[in-house]
Amino acid sequence: MCSLRILYRLGLRASRKQTRKSKKPIREILQNVIRCTKRVAARPGASESLRGTALLFRDKATEVTSLIDSWQGHQTVARLRGLVRGISQLHQVKQLSDLLNEIPTSELQDEAKKSFLNAIAKASRYAEAPRILRRIAKRFRVARYMRAIPVKLPKDAFCIPSNGTYTLDIESCAARIDHQYSDRKRLNRVYHLLGYTEAQAASLFSGQVHRTLRESKIHAEVQIVIYCELQRPKLFPRVVCSSKDACFLCSAFICLHKQMHTPRCHGRLYPGWRLPTVPQVKELEERFNKALENSIRESLSMLFARQRKTTYPPPNESTLLTIPISETTKSGLTQPDLGQLSCGRSIRLQSQMTDKPHKEPESGNPSHASIPCGAACDGNTIDLDFPSTVEGQDSDSKIISKRELSQGIVLHNTIEPGGSSACYIADPIRLTIEYAKGLQGIKYSVRWLTAEEMEDLQSGPRPPLSVDVGSLKSEMSIRNHNSVCILVKRTALRLDWESKCT
Repeated sequence: MCSLRILYRLGLRASRKQTRKSKKPIREILQNVIRCTKRVAARPGASESLRGTALLFRDKATEVTSLIDSWQGHQTVARLRGLVRGISQLHQVKQLSDLLNEIPTSELQDEAKKSFLNAIAKASRYAEAPRILRRIAKRFRVARYMRAIPVKLPKDAFCIPSNGTYTLDIESCAARIDHQYSDRKRLNRVYHLLGYTEAQAASLFSGQVHRTLRESKIHAEVQIVIYCELQRPKLFPRVVCSSKDACFLCSAFICLHKQMHTPRCHGRLYPGWRLPTVPQVKELEERFNKALENSIRESLSMLFARQRKTTYPPPNESTLLTIPISETTKSGLTQPDLGQLSCGRSIRLQSQMTDKPHKEPESGNPSHASIPCGAACDGNTIDLDFPSTVEGQDSDSKIISKRELSQGIVLHNTIEPGGSSACYIADPIRLTIEYAKGLQGIKYSVRWLTAEEMEDLQSGPRPPLSVDVGSLKSEMSIRNHNSVCILVKRTALRLDWESKCT
């Protein structure tokens, strides 16, 4: 089922939308990296550890190269399965990221190093995910009765509507969504803030409408929801998700449906998204259109409030990178390297907020913070979020902006229920705070500590809790703390939080 996707990731075939391969084949990349690591290991003064890593990498990479040749000679599923296992073993080489960092940029660009690590990490997940599912089935009896149900909608659902002479201009669309934009001056102000002239905006809008009508796709999550609506099972599935997080429109549609839940949303808006042509869900379609109109009105209000267009960094859409790897899954590793694992471990910080006279959340669970740490893309990444505990709130992930921290400078801010902070960057730490649900918001402060400040804190009468991410062996939980120092290599970040009412 995943063969074509795996081959595309490895540069062994073109994607469905392309006629020829756009990625460099993994075999060429491996041969180049092998040559570079040989030169690194042959340098005078290279440590024994580095030479050992280079030798192990060379052996594993050579084995992967042979597996690629074997698959290309006879392209069977069994040989592709062996290739994925070989890449998984290559990904588990200790200190692989450190070895690549020793290669001079003149020989291998930093982006190429990141791309290589990302490619083998994603491909190796196809070998690791089945082990995780098997382990779940061993622990939980109900999981042994899982079965796959193919979702097939009627052919009419995929029919592309004929637009004929239908035209839709941006002026009438904006006026329909909000009457105040029937004023041309008001609409011209929108064009100006977005950086377009009136003619450019009209042309872009019209072109996108026609492309969407001709080329739009029905995402898998939407197909599952519509399939269940047509079949009307006694019990709807609880969760809808895939190897990718839900896009903005899929998440909005599932939330509006209210019968199912999607765990994560990467927030990207795809203009080529559409609903299937199914008359039985006409009422749901109308409610969804109204919800989107409300969202557009809110976006326009934010545009005028900020007086500029808001741009966000490209999100990581894959869910596979967030699957934790257990000690038994990491075969061949004795001391796992955080630099080569994607969210391989996590710290779980549970903090009981200051007692207040207001009513506690119905679930009774204390607010807590989870810090997944690993190297999904570049260096170690730490994300802090406060998961939700009250029903009825929107659990979609928020798209966040980035803020560079300066040593010794304290940043203060607040988060309302359902909100999230910017991504605070103090390399190699990236910290995002999300307070998903609760009756009261929180206020917090973030500080990148200098070496002197860290020494003063540790020698003080009541030093805050310190968590060295590199020394973690498993998940860690704490209580009765509202402050933590996060340590990654030589970087220390202090986070304090409390209820807004204090």
